[in-house]
Amino acid sequence: MAALTAAFATYFALSPLFGYVVEQEYMTDAKEQERIEAALESFKSFVEENQISSTDMESVFEWVKNNDNIKLMLLGVDSETVPDTQKYDYSIVVEFADQPVLVAVQDYSEVLYLIGDVLAVGAALLIFIVLVIIYYQSEIARIMRLSRDVKAIAGGDLQGRIHKLGTDEIAQLAEHVDGMRDSILQKMDEKEQAWRANQELITSISHDIRTPLTSLLGYLELIELHPENLTEEQRKYLAVCSENAGRIKRQSDELFNYFLAYGHKDEEIALQQYNAAVLFEQLLSERFLSAELNRVNLEYSVSAELEHINVYTNVDYLSRVLDNLYSNLVKYADPEYPATFLVEYRDGMIVVTGQNKIAKQQGRVESTKLGLLTCESIMLRLRGSFRTQKEEDTFTVVLALPSK
Repeated sequence: MAALTAAFATYFALSPLFGYVVEQEYMTDAKEQERIEAALESFKSFVEENQISSTDMESVFEWVKNNDNIKLMLLGVDSETVPDTQKYDYSIVVEFADQPVLVAVQDYSEVLYLIGDVLAVGAALLIFIVLVIIYYQSEIARIMRLSRDVKAIAGGDLQGRIHKLGTDEIAQLAEHVDGMRDSILQKMDEKEQAWRANQELITSISHDIRTPLTSLLGYLELIELHPENLTEEQRKYLAVCSENAGRIKRQSDELFNYFLAYGHKDEEIALQQYNAAVLFEQLLSERFLSAELNRVNLEYSVSAELEHINVYTNVDYLSRVLDNLYSNLVKYADPEYPATFLVEYRDGMIVVTGQNKIAKQQGRVESTKLGLLTCESIMLRLRGSFRTQKEEDTFTVVLALPSK
C-alpha cells in the first residue's frame, strides 16, 4: 500500500511537471511558428534540390517519414482546386519539377503531452517496483537471519539470542523460536542439576558402601583361610555372609559401571602426571595378590623403559578399568592357562596389553557387556583408547594412555 501510494504521488507530481515543460519549451506560438517555417523551408529545399514531381508521392512520403510531428498537405495549383487556406496558418507555393503546388503544414507536437504522461506512468511504476523489491528484500533478509539463528541453535549454540524486529508473523515466529530456545536451556539446566544430584548420590553410595564392604570381604576371606577353627554351622553361616557380601559388591559395581558407561561422557576428568613404571607396578601387583586368593593364574610385566617415562592419567578411574578387566578374568578366564598383562612404551603412548584363554565350559555370558563399555568410556575420558579382540579361545584387550 505504501508503494502504491508513492507511485500515485509520483504520477500526479510528474504529469503536470512534464506538461508544463512541454508547454513552455515546445508549444508556445513562437516555437510552433519556428518549427512550421523550418519544416516548409526544408520541404521546399528537398523538392527543388531533388527535382521531385508532384506525382512522386513516394519521395514526399519519405520526407514526411523523416520529419516527426509534421502533417504535410498538397493543397492544389489553381483557385478552383485550392481549398480555403484561412484554416491553415502557414502555407507556401513549392515549385515541383512539373508544376507549382500550394503546400501547407500542420504541427502535431501535442503528442509530447502524451509522451510526458507515459514518462510519468513509467516513473510511478518504477517507484512502485523499487519499493516493493526493497520491502521484500528486507523481509527475505529477516527470514534469512532467522534461518541463521535457528541453524546456530540446531548446531548447539543455545546462548545466542533470536533477532526479533517488527510485529508481523515473522517477528512472532522469531519470538516463538526464542521461547523454544529458552525452554531447551531450562530443560538442560534441570537435567544438569538432576545429573549432578545423581552423581553425588552414586559417588556417595560407592564410597559409603564399597569401603566398609571391601573391609568386610577381606575379613571374611581371612576367616575362610582357617576353616578348621569353625564349626559346621559357622562355616555355613560364613558361606552365606560371603555370598551376600559378594552380591552386594557386584550390584554396587554394576551401578557404578552403569553410571560411568552412560553418564556424561564429555565431562572433564582431572588428570595428573605419574611415573609409568611405579604406577603400573603398584596397580598390577594389587591385582596379582587378589588373583592368588582367587586361584587365578596371573602374570604381568612392566617394561624397564617406563622407569624414565611419565603417564598422564587419573589413578582412580584407571584403577576402575583394571578392576573391570580383572573381574572378567575371574569370571571367564581358563584357570589352566595364565592371564598376562604387558605394559610397554609404544608410539608415544603407554600401552597395556592383556590376554587370556577363555574357559571352554562357560555357561555364563555377559549379556550387557557393561564392564567393557565402562572401560571404553573411561579410557576415552582419560584421553586414551580401548580395544578388544576375540579370536577362537583367546581374548585380547589393548588400552593406551598418553605419556608426558
